[in-house]
Amino acid sequence: MQKKIEGKTGSEWVNAGVNYFDAGKFKEAIDSFKKAAKIYPDSSDIWINLGAAYENVGNYKMLVQCCEKAININTQDNMAWFNSGIGYSKLENYKKAIESFNQAVKLDAKDKNAWFHLGLAYLKTNDGQNAAESFTKVTKLDPKYVNAWKNLGRIYKGTGDFKNAIDNFNKSIRLDPDDSVIWYEMGSAYYRLEKKLKAIESYEKSVSLNPKSSEVWNNMGFAYKDIGKIQRAIECYEMAVKTDPRNSTAFYNLGIAYNNNGNPQKAIECLENALKIDPKDKPAKVYLKKLNKQISE
Repeated sequence: MQKKIEGKTGSEWVNAGVNYFDAGKFKEAIDSFKKAAKIYPDSSDIWINLGAAYENVGNYKMLVQCCEKAININTQDNMAWFNSGIGYSKLENYKKAIESFNQAVKLDAKDKNAWFHLGLAYLKTNDGQNAAESFTKVTKLDPKYVNAWKNLGRIYKGTGDFKNAIDNFNKSIRLDPDDSVIWYEMGSAYYRLEKKLKAIESYEKSVSLNPKSSEVWNNMGFAYKDIGKIQRAIECYEMAVKTDPRNSTAFYNLGIAYNNNGNPQKAIECLENALKIDPKDKPAKVYLKKLNKQISE
């Protein structure tokens, strides 16, 4: 005779849990899977499902505990190791997350998501080399895995390998051409290679997708300034302070641009604004003092 809890068999509680889970009723799913686990305590699948329900209510400690139960039952369960890695990542225990994800990819070397999250965990421990190897593995398994290309680009950019960074950013943009952040990051990589026109092209694309990024407007202004287009630089800096009135760096750059464009009074106004935001801004203090002295002479 099958064991029952509240008149339902283990299978019925599992089915109820799945239905609640699919309906987004995770607390009810947890209750159902817990009852199923009491009837079938040696079912790794039930513990995995219970852990997934806990994950959806933000209880990552219980997610990890459920995965440990599943792993103790079946050490070859790839999903249990993967979910364990997710739980440890959420708990910011990246060493344990790496251990779990490594076990997951040992069991299934073609699990692109496990490789990807392994890469993310390595990034959190500042292990760029292993992170890059993990993301590269993802791109070989799935060349359309856009976030792997993005992260590879960021890793190469962080190490100063701007050519490879641009190559990977371009691959991600082919898959996701509307990502304003990647256009910006590619622009900054071009800028570091002294390819100012390519940098501007990327920045312009970025602000066309997201015109509210003060940082991009400011950096684009800097690039225009470098190629001698002061008026366009001023327009960019103006947009930077408009989108973020607390951007003291943009006010400082705007002040310098106005002075270079023959408008010292406007420059002083901008530098004063920069110092209101950041009274400890030494370059702004020095430049403002210099301008005030020039005007008084």
